[in-house]
Amino acid sequence: MSSANSGPASSGGNPGPAVDTPQNSFAYPIYSGVSDSGRPVYPGNPGDIVKNLTQQLLGPPGGQYVLDSWQWFGDQWVERYVPIGEPATTTGDVTVIDSTGANRGAVQTIKVLGNFTVVNGVLTLDLTQAASGTGGTGTGTDTGDNTQNPPGTIATPAFDAQTLSAVLAAIASGAAGSKRLAGWTQFSSILGGSWNVVLRQDGTVRYRAKYTAAITPGATLTAPQVPNTVTTNSTADFNVGTWTLAIEKDGDASRFLLATAGATGGGKQVTFAANLDNSKSVDLSQTVFTFPEALDITASATRLSVSDPRVLSMIDPSQPWNSSIAGTKYDHRIQADRQYTASAQLTTAGTTWGNITTVRTPSSITWNGFDILRRNAVDPGGQPGASFYMALHPPVAWDADPTTARAILSCFGETVDYDTPFRWAFSVEPRASSIGPNIAFNIANCHYGGDAPGNQQPFDILIGGNGKLLLSVTWAADNVPAKGGQQQRWDVPLLDYFLQVGHRYYFEIRCRIKNDGTGYLQIRIRDGLAGTVTLWVNHVGPLGWPGGTRKFGPKWGPYDYSDPHVLFCEIDSDGSVVVLDREQPGYPSLTTAILMDTVAYYGT
Repeated sequence: MSSANSGPASSGGNPGPAVDTPQNSFAYPIYSGVSDSGRPVYPGNPGDIVKNLTQQLLGPPGGQYVLDSWQWFGDQWVERYVPIGEPATTTGDVTVIDSTGANRGAVQTIKVLGNFTVVNGVLTLDLTQAASGTGGTGTGTDTGDNTQNPPGTIATPAFDAQTLSAVLAAIASGAAGSKRLAGWTQFSSILGGSWNVVLRQDGTVRYRAKYTAAITPGATLTAPQVPNTVTTNSTADFNVGTWTLAIEKDGDASRFLLATAGATGGGKQVTFAANLDNSKSVDLSQTVFTFPEALDITASATRLSVSDPRVLSMIDPSQPWNSSIAGTKYDHRIQADRQYTASAQLTTAGTTWGNITTVRTPSSITWNGFDILRRNAVDPGGQPGASFYMALHPPVAWDADPTTARAILSCFGETVDYDTPFRWAFSVEPRASSIGPNIAFNIANCHYGGDAPGNQQPFDILIGGNGKLLLSVTWAADNVPAKGGQQQRWDVPLLDYFLQVGHRYYFEIRCRIKNDGTGYLQIRIRDGLAGTVTLWVNHVGPLGWPGGTRKFGPKWGPYDYSDPHVLFCEIDSDGSVVVLDREQPGYPSLTTAILMDTVAYYGT
């Protein structure tokens, strides 16, 4: 808090020192006085700071304001502010940054300071590698000129090697359900009661703030909003150079948590909405560091086995794509550049449009250097077990129907019988390319094994604009010929459900495909390994049509039927399981949790 001992010249003299206004309840840009309204008073010296004033200013952080007049009230001068720019309520501090004169009525410009907006939400550490580098980003300490060697590439925020080892040991010995707490308790203990937040540009310290209270650990780590002391605060541009943010032990910069940093939209782990300007402080309170959720999740006591006679299909990413799965419940179809079985044709070269040959291996299908489908032995998002990656690339059309582009895994068309209750579980995690205002594609359906009454399946699940889930339900009477037409509904879901980037969603479908009142479709969705299960669809009534074979094949993955193809999108998935919906002596009862967890924990 700075004081001002000189103010606008007037017959009334100097209005006195700046006033700290800790709580102002008005969001109002015009100030008239103190004694009648409780509004703050400030004489207005360039460079001076008024604390908490912007609770009454309107406008965006960083916006400019004009102090266009002074008014004498009682024994003090008070200011009148006029905002410039789009109005929006702000928080933070205000400083006068310019002045064109000292007389009453002179124009002065002030700027909303506030703290940086850290726009990241949850940052998950994968705990598989330590950060490299030296100095504050590795194993040394600051040199006299605050320079360190920059870190190596880090896929997620990471600890130094010594800290990582200690955190992993704490996690391993932690109680079930509290392992993340044990890890963050260990890190808090390492930092102790004095630690720093440090921003470095190409290894040079540009901002350093000290905190003198231990971080309170929980299942996640969240830093306090306000530091105790800011010791380094330079002017620097987050768009220039390589930036890192470190939370490090005071006096021992070799113990740290490191993340990449940069400007909003730059793809870094921690991003800032404003550059350093030698006055702002950094607010980390909106950034949450966490360990993989799976550490504190115990799978269902029972999961379904491939030997369970109710299991019709188990598409498991931990199983190879080769002849070893031929004729088993693990075998399935792949639809990408063309359709083939995972067991027999993965090593067969194929040619897509543009005479470019797809490359197929027991773990991937690649076109022109881009993966279309891939099996990951370790899930890249920190989920337990193995997973699939599926991507649509506009140039890669399906040869059997060039009007569509696909990256789909499918049961065989004869997997599910007409008029037979079954359950199907699978998961979907959309990447950023799959969520947006003008994006829409099919994500799952139960496909006719032969003839169909129209172009849609008994049900189709789509991801629509901004991640909203959509559902189409169709049916036709027995006497309708193939391609003879069908009825369709889009109003079946009980509620709106939006998918978010980086969330793994588990679907459980309970279904009987029957075109009369005994048909039904229930769809439940769980957000994450231990999230709330939401009943999204509860349809009772006609569903589907007998078809030419009375057989159906559940399939899922991104499917684009726009022509020409323009959509690029990516998803991750744990796999799929399809079962007959019945009790089986000697085997576990079917529950939503068992179905979802069977998929979630493939490969563990």
